[in-house]
Amino acid sequence: LGPDSMVLPSPSTSSTSTESSQPQPPKPDVALHCGSMLRSTLRHPTLYQLFISPSYAPKYVYPFLDEYVHLPNFDVASDAIETLRVILTGCSSSSTPIAGGGDGGGTGTEVGGISEQDAELMTRMASEFLEREYESVLMERFNRKLLSKPKEKVIPVNNTAAAVSNDGNDVPPSSSTTTPPAPTVLTKSNYITRRMSIQLLTTILLTRINYNVMIKYISSRSNLVLIMLLLRDTSPHISLDAFHVFKIFVANPSKPPEVVKILVDNKVKLCKYLSGLHKEREASDEQFRDEKALVISTIEGLEMDA
Repeated sequence: LGPDSMVLPSPSTSSTSTESSQPQPPKPDVALHCGSMLRSTLRHPTLYQLFISPSYAPKYVYPFLDEYVHLPNFDVASDAIETLRVILTGCSSSSTPIAGGGDGGGTGTEVGGISEQDAELMTRMASEFLEREYESVLMERFNRKLLSKPKEKVIPVNNTAAAVSNDGNDVPPSSSTTTPPAPTVLTKSNYITRRMSIQLLTTILLTRINYNVMIKYISSRSNLVLIMLLLRDTSPHISLDAFHVFKIFVANPSKPPEVVKILVDNKVKLCKYLSGLHKEREASDEQFRDEKALVISTIEGLEMDA
């Protein structure tokens, strides 16, 4: 069966019997079963390709970013984020051996219940989807709706984007550079949504096939400001996850001038803050200690071109 022979319900079709009624929140047990069935469906490349196509993505993908991951029920929201992870990466996380896989002999590899070949194909489809829908998915929804801190605003102050908390105090770091238009208010998201979302963002950016998406993301000044805010989050788990994204910005050998300027203008504060960031982990986590030392030394060595 090809994509042309498989038809999902039309995005423009709606039931006349439900048009006048208010949408009801899903029952947790029903939602969890539906999420499991949808992830099973997305193991098939043809269905997955149709699901993320330009015709159907706004109807079936965007609601996960706009609504489902924000539902108040913890289990339902977590399940929605897991489905979103499958949608944006193209595969499940588990890998198990297949007896007699491949050409019928020996041992093959199954990724999330599908063949390795299909997993690679869908990972490539997911990368193409992220490139095509970069603004709609990562900028308009992922950043503003999934990664934003509750009760926080981003407002222009003297032509500079600055975070302001509820008590009215500035939340450093800041920059003296003129900023491009930024969202006035960041949509609230709960703790678990932000934490799982930033972990998903790290996976997306560090997946080799998403190189173009990564370069575009870490070249954005507004994205760096957002990650720096998350780096200072009161939750140690979120600040640690944010560090793994922040280090990608710092490690970029071709940083745009506006990114370099933010890092240089906040060099002293950043290095001081990073020096004390999760100090207790350094004794038991050698990789984290080395990565943090490298990030600090890289920032200390940055200078603006004359």
